[in-house]
Amino acid sequence: MEKIIISIGSKNPTKVDALKNILIEYEMFKQIEVIGIEVETGVSDQPMSVDETIQGAKNRAKFAYNKVTNSKYAFGIESGFMKVEITKQGYMQICVCAIFDGQNYHIGFSPSFECPTDIMNYILNNKLNLAQAANKAGYTADENVNKSEGVVGVLTKGKITRTKYSTLAIIMAMIHIDSTKN
Repeated sequence: MEKIIISIGSKNPTKVDALKNILIEYEMFKQIEVIGIEVETGVSDQPMSVDETIQGAKNRAKFAYNKVTNSKYAFGIESGFMKVEITKQGYMQICVCAIFDGQNYHIGFSPSFECPTDIMNYILNNKLNLAQAANKAGYTADENVNKSEGVVGVLTKGKITRTKYSTLAIIMAMIHIDSTKN
């Protein structure tokens, strides 16, 4: 069986590991090579709407697809915020996975969560990204937290790491590719 080439628009180990670890659970992806590449997201450093977050994931996937020769599927994973007026600060944090097959996008979301008020204040008032805001608010001293457990890992005390958070979005996006009728 020939290896299927899968690209991902990121070299962030949390995203690449999430993809590698979950895809092997799918029969169609038993023989794969995952190639992570740096891409431009085409969105702000901290997306502040669901549309911007989806667009960032789609851009990552499409750029990865176009950069990696023979890529059957390309994945883009983007974290951001969506407006939810009835929450404390008016926003929920989300992770979006977009899979691009050369013609169509397949979108999945992670669960969402409301950030602590002090973190959101840094994001909204100082235009910081989530990792910078969590660092500034004193939740973590790790300036590269987005490449390890993630802010979600810090806030859940390791119950859900950024890798797991990304994995859930990947699984939801895979529904479009892997679903079959009985």
